[in-house]
Amino acid sequence: MSHDRDIPAEKALFDAANGLRGSVESAEYKHLVLGLVFLKYVSDGFEARRIELSRMVRDEAGEWYADDDEERAEILEDRDAYKVANVFWVPRDAR
Repeated sequence: MSHDRDIPAEKALFDAANGLRGSVESAEYKHLVLGLVFLKYVSDGFEARRIELSRMVRDEAGEWYADDDEERAEILEDRDAYKVANVFWVPRDAR
């Protein structure tokens, strides 16, 4: 099976999976892959919410509006701003 025509992300994921498969027992492999898929899901959800919040804090007509850059930054780092939208919080060091 050729992976020459995959988009770059798919190729990178396939290559990473191949690399893991060589050093991990097959029974453990599924746990690693499922963990990575879950982390990707959490990360994508967090990033989408962060982009949405970034727009909301700049919308003068919205309830999340903040005219101060420092206040905007605080909102973007507020765990509750993500929790209210059922989005997993990703700590700064893990991003």
